[in-house]
Amino acid sequence: MRNTGGMAAYAYPGAPPADPTAVMGRRIGAFFIDAALALAVFVLIMLPLATQRTVNETLDLPGCHRTFNDSGNQVRCDNRVVFQIGDTVYEADAGPTFILDVAFVFLYFGLLPALAGATLGKALTGIRVVDRQGNRAGLGKSLVRWIIFLVDGPLTLYLCGLITSLASKGHRRLGDMGADTYVVAKSSVGQPVILPSAAPVYAGVPPQPGAPPPPAPAGPQWDPARNAYVQWDPSTGTYRTWDEQSQTWR
Repeated sequence: MRNTGGMAAYAYPGAPPADPTAVMGRRIGAFFIDAALALAVFVLIMLPLATQRTVNETLDLPGCHRTFNDSGNQVRCDNRVVFQIGDTVYEADAGPTFILDVAFVFLYFGLLPALAGATLGKALTGIRVVDRQGNRAGLGKSLVRWIIFLVDGPLTLYLCGLITSLASKGHRRLGDMGADTYVVAKSSVGQPVILPSAAPVYAGVPPQPGAPPPPAPAGPQWDPARNAYVQWDPSTGTYRTWDEQSQTWR
């Protein structure tokens, strides 16, 4: 607090920055890009391992049969991977194909975000996976996030991941909660992930003479004048400033 002409003025920081995790539109776009890429890679993995046959030749194999669905007349084989184009069927042993598919998924969705901070879909849509300090999540967190995606994705038809990302503070799916990660805009990388507070923010507005000061905002807030995050310290009655270089409050 300082006195200006007999009127008390309270120096509160400016309004907090926009939520760095409010990138759900881009996350959904990244999901479809990555899904399309993964599907293409799965096909490329299978084709060299597959045997090409006609539909009738494939139906002569043990465990192969016709299925009728919205896609038309399709051939399916028990314990075999089948890819059909018209009257041409590519079928391969499910074991080696599955192992190679899992290896790709691990490298692409587990290891790549740890090393680069993003899959190709996230890179193209301008988002990154980070820890609380805004740095790359690292291998351990990235693997936890990837493993829990089984629940967020295939096991719940992707509804769990979508609902939790839309409804939770910080837009985090279960994998993000378990790994303590966030998905943020590329421009926010390297900055601590600070979510907007619901508490009122006062920007240098003096109260009426004799009135008690308004409550200090809860949690770190962005101060444009200092070009840094600040946080109220009730023990000293002052604001502390976040020092990016030393990663400490001063």
